[in-house]
Amino acid sequence: TQGFANYLKANFTGESISVAIAHDSRNNASYFAKVAADIFSANGIKVYLFKELRPTPELSFAVRHLGCNAGLVITASHNPREYNGYKAYWNDGSQVVAPHDKNIVAEVNKIRSVDEINFTGNPDLITSIGEEIDAEYLKTIQVNSINPAVITRQ
Repeated sequence: TQGFANYLKANFTGESISVAIAHDSRNNASYFAKVAADIFSANGIKVYLFKELRPTPELSFAVRHLGCNAGLVITASHNPREYNGYKAYWNDGSQVVAPHDKNIVAEVNKIRSVDEINFTGNPDLITSIGEEIDAEYLKTIQVNSINPAVITRQ
C-alpha cells in the first residue's frame, strides 16, 4: 500500500487524492483493509472505507461514483478461502493495467524497510461508507438492466 500511495502521489501531484477500499469475507480482510486505509491516510490520501464486506463490482462503482483516483479490494477472489489478495483499481474503476501495474510494483520494490511505511493513519481522512453507496449502486444496476422487472421481483 505504501508503494501504491507513493505512485498515486507522483501521478496526481498537486491534486487532492482519494481512494475507495472494500474487502470480502476472507481471512482478516477487514483488518487488512483498515491497515491499508491507515497507510493511505498517513500519506495524506483521502480514504472511503466500506464499513462491511462488499462485492468487488461495488468497489469499482464506488471509485467512479466518488471520483476517486484509485481503489483497492482485499479479496482472494477465486483462490482458496484461507488466502487473501490485493486488487488495485485505477480512476476508471477497472483493475490497473499497463503502465500503471508495472509502475506501482516498481514503487513497491523501492521500499527496502518496514520503517519506510507510514502506518499511523489520519482518522480525519478516513470516511466510512456503506448503505448510501449500496443504494446508488443498486439504482444504477436497475437503470442499466436489460430486464428491470427481474430485479423488482427479487
